[in-house]
Order: sequence, then C-alpha cells, then structure tokens
Amino acid sequence: VVGSAVDGRVETVSFREGDRVDFAPLVNAESSPASSRLRGPALVQLRTGTVELELEGEKAELKYRQQAQLQLQQQLPAELEQAEAHLAAAEARSRNAQSRYARTERLYRESQTATKEELDEADSTLRVARQTEIASRSARQQIEATRESRLAQAAATVLVQREKVRRVQDILQKYTIRAPFAGYVTRLHTEVGAWIKKGDPIVEVIELDPIEIHTFVPEKFIDRLQPGDRVVSLKFEALPKRSFQAVITRLVPQADPRSRTFPVKLEVENKGFQIKAGMLARVELAVGQQEGLWVEKDALVLKSGVSYVIVADVTPR
Repeated sequence: VVGSAVDGRVETVSFREGDRVDFAPLVNAESSPASSRLRGPALVQLRTGTVELELEGEKAELKYRQQAQLQLQQQLPAELEQAEAHLAAAEARSRNAQSRYARTERLYRESQTATKEELDEADSTLRVARQTEIASRSARQQIEATRESRLAQAAATVLVQREKVRRVQDILQKYTIRAPFAGYVTRLHTEVGAWIKKGDPIVEVIELDPIEIHTFVPEKFIDRLQPGDRVVSLKFEALPKRSFQAVITRLVPQADPRSRTFPVKLEVENKGFQIKAGMLARVELAVGQQEGLWVEKDALVLKSGVSYVIVADVTPR
C-alpha cells in the first residue's frame, strides 16, 4: 500500500487497476555504468506550485549567501592590508612625535629656547600618536583574530542554506508518488482533483516475481526443515499442468495455538506471471525418511480388529 507523505491535490493519475508497473534505469552520463540505478515510475502527481516557489526562494537565498561568502573571502585580505598600512603610519607618527618631544624637552631644559607651551604641545602630540598606534595595532589584531571565525561563520550560513534547499527539494519529490517496486496495480484509492492528506493510502501494488507462498507445518515436523531447503513438489489448482520449484526462505518460530502448526514461507520464481496473488498452492515438503516393513496387502489376516501376518518357517531342522 503506497501512501502519501504530504498533503496535496491530485493533478494526474498515470496508472489504473491491472496496469503493469516497470522500473526505468537511470544512468548518469558523467558516472560509470556501475552507478546506474532503477527509478520507479510516477503513479500519482500532486500539484507543486507552492513548493516550487518556496524552492526558488531558498535557491535565491543560497546564491546570495554564496556571493557574500565569496565577497568576504576577497575582502579580508584587503582589510588586513589596510590595517597594516594604518598601523605602519601610526607607528611612523608615533616615532616622529617621540623625536619631536625629546628635542623640544632638551631645548627647554638646556637652553630655554623652547617654551613651556611648545613642550606641552609636543607632549600632547606624542600622547595622541601613541593612542592612535595602540588603536591601529588593536584593529589589526582584531582582524587577524576574527578572520577564521568570520570565514567559518560565512561557510556555515551557506551550508545551512544549502540544507534548506535540499529539504525543500526532498519535499518536492514527495509530491510525486512513485512505485516502490515493479509489479501490478491492484487498487486505486484516489482520482484527479481529489484532496489527499499525509498518510492516506493512494494505490496498492503487488509484486509477482518472485512469489511468496505461506504454508503451515505440524509441530512434529518443523525441526526437520531449514531455510534453503527445496520443496519436493509445488502445484497450483489453477495450473494443474504446471509444476514449480520453490525454496524455503523463512521459518516463523510461533505456532498457531489452535492448530499447533508453524508458518513456513516459500519463494518461487514467476517469470511469466502465470501465478497470481491469492491462488491456492499444494506443497510437499521433505521431512525425512522412516524405515518400516512392507508386505502385500493380501498377506494380512484381519481378525477381531487385529492384523496378522503368517510367516512360513523354512529353517532346516
């Protein structure tokens, strides 16, 4: 029973009851033939307009984030280079201010050719230059420290968005209800225009090759059978002129409490699809050999409900 994984309205129905469902091979031209796989045909197609619009939106967002990631990758080296240039300029101004302050202080202390105001101005300029140098060095270190994290964050946002695209693509695929295996459609539960809900049955498909046969074996014989044993004889009442070969696939270790029999499952090839689901089969299983004494039925003497056999004694005396 193939159900729906999403809610939606039926747009097309490709198969009817009794139709054969075949799988088509899909081979990727860029890959080797060994990577080919089979894809089930679409049984029912639901309307996908809304989901397709959502997918286009997620793809556009993914493209935007990829462009932002690329821009960041190109921008970070330029930012680092610019920060290094600012730091170099700040260091040069700091050295110049330091030299000017030292010269002004010497002139003020030794020859009084520099005024107190000029010394204070040189000191103030030196302080500003040093603060600028500290700020430039801190900015450069900040860029270096956050470079990897910013790149990782950009890559993470792209990855998250890519998974969102994959999620919507997966949802979109669920609007195409496909056959899980090759077989025949036996029942259709919907029609074009019908609204179906998630989990509703849509179509029933049966597989006819191989066929699984269920039979029941008395408990006194079940321990004489093993998976892989071949069936002695397998016949169908609907196919009296045909005989088939089957093999035991499973022994179910739970007996029917009323009949004291164990379920046994067999498998038989059905290439021509002559065997149909639900047919009655007659199975003969090999449960071992038993030795016994055989005599002609005319040699039996029946008396008072007891059977006798008279044996002539021809032993020489």
